[in-house]
Amino acid sequence: MKDPLFLRDFLVYLQTVKGYSKLTVQEYRKYLRLFFRFIQSQRNETPIEKTNISIMTIDDVVSVSLEDMYLFLHYCENERGHKPATRKVRVQAIRAFYAYAKKVKGWIEKNPAEELETPRLNRRLPVYLQEEEARRLLEAAQQQKRHKYRTICMTTLLLHLGLRLSELCQLRLSSIQNEWIRIVGKGNKERMLPLNESCKQAIFDYLSKERPPSPSDYLFITQKKTPVCPRTVQRIIKTLAAEAGISGKVITPHKLRHTTATLLHRNGADIRTIQQLLGHENISTTQIYTHVEKDQLQDIVSKNPLNQRA
Repeated sequence: MKDPLFLRDFLVYLQTVKGYSKLTVQEYRKYLRLFFRFIQSQRNETPIEKTNISIMTIDDVVSVSLEDMYLFLHYCENERGHKPATRKVRVQAIRAFYAYAKKVKGWIEKNPAEELETPRLNRRLPVYLQEEEARRLLEAAQQQKRHKYRTICMTTLLLHLGLRLSELCQLRLSSIQNEWIRIVGKGNKERMLPLNESCKQAIFDYLSKERPPSPSDYLFITQKKTPVCPRTVQRIIKTLAAEAGISGKVITPHKLRHTTATLLHRNGADIRTIQQLLGHENISTTQIYTHVEKDQLQDIVSKNPLNQRA
């Protein structure tokens, strides 16, 4: 099913004018397609599975109200089981589209999405690996028989540099510049990160011993010489965690990012440095890594000079 013309125009605008990454544009497309399918199903009183948004027009965009948007979020929560964090990114996509509809295209005079509130998130402490668990994960990578050096290199970069999954998959050979590597993060924002000895060795081993010859500039490629996709990396990390005997928590590439930040902070790195490493735009996002663990908290309280044994 084709996208309506107004949606195609918006997606082109995001990538060419706003500089959004292809992955972000794809995500916005997915979110907005669901939103417009919901709107069409409400208007025509038909099941959402039978909608055809390719025939929607600007008039359909103009007719959407704030109430429609909240009904959509209600549908996402109750019919599709979306959690607050998932609904939040849908709100961001809707806001971006309607801001474009008003300010860039002039399709609407009043933007209903300006009053659309973001679902409140329950701020949870990040799940991460203890240092000993992280070492076991790296050891599990060393034991791989298939794609051994690629697996070691991926795992090393994730744990040492705290990369996002999308950043890892988008790495290019041309990103490596002597002892530094150029990372393209959210919103196509670039940052340069230093490579420590472990990272340099992992990259050297992968390039010299395993990476198939290919004109592709992508660092991580498959045997078919295509870029490794995010789902493949997720599966690799899940397998390594199981082989390392890490239980009681689901380990994903993003959990390794949490691990990097937590271990660095625990070993004396200041919050500003961690913010720069992770590519966080707002330091409040980074401050969650200043959390005090339960065992540390218990130890601190027990050392209170007023504490007396019974």
